[in-house]
Amino acid sequence: MLRGAPRGRPRARRAGEGGRVFGEGGRGDGGARVGGPDRRGVHPPRHLHGQAAREHELIAVAEVLKKTARHAATLGVSVGVQPVNRFENYLVNTARGADELIDRVGEPNVFAHLDTFHMNIEEKGFRDPVLRLGDRLRYVHLSESDRGTPGSGNIRWDELFAALSETGFDGRLVLESFVHPDPEMTRLAALWRDVAEDPEEPLREGLPFLRAKAKEHGLRL
Repeated sequence: MLRGAPRGRPRARRAGEGGRVFGEGGRGDGGARVGGPDRRGVHPPRHLHGQAAREHELIAVAEVLKKTARHAATLGVSVGVQPVNRFENYLVNTARGADELIDRVGEPNVFAHLDTFHMNIEEKGFRDPVLRLGDRLRYVHLSESDRGTPGSGNIRWDELFAALSETGFDGRLVLESFVHPDPEMTRLAALWRDVAEDPEEPLREGLPFLRAKAKEHGLRL
């Protein structure tokens, strides 16, 4: 899941330069163990420079992703591009941005990964982003508007699941909640207050809620 610019060299000016910094991970086999046997996750630390992604950055990232994806394919691993809200990342914030980056990469094992927390900030709704991505969407984080217990906030779950059903989504639906995180995650995600009464609440209440909603729309969670 791509979330930002190459670590340590966010101002890489040439595609090759970005590739040397970020793409070395593509030569390792550890990706087969990240996020499951067939997913590779890449999470550089947040970097914001007050501007939208610039063309040279998009060129560099696309070239690196292409190299990474080709190597990953030999391991049976797919590479996900996750849009993240503008306060954490400037490279890809919306489904449109992910779609356009995947077009640039042009490899069949590069897919889109949406997260309802970020969609709630950046998108006008939940239906159109899902429809735009279509079968490129293979992974969805089901996260409440405050990253707490699904069903307790303002995410429009029926709209989301209806769109997933409409596109014939058959990828992975994953509950994501940040409840009582460790100190490092607290710092990275700015989670300095509890978003649920206890750590078990998202599983005890949120998971049954999501499963019921998915079932209503002919999906399985």
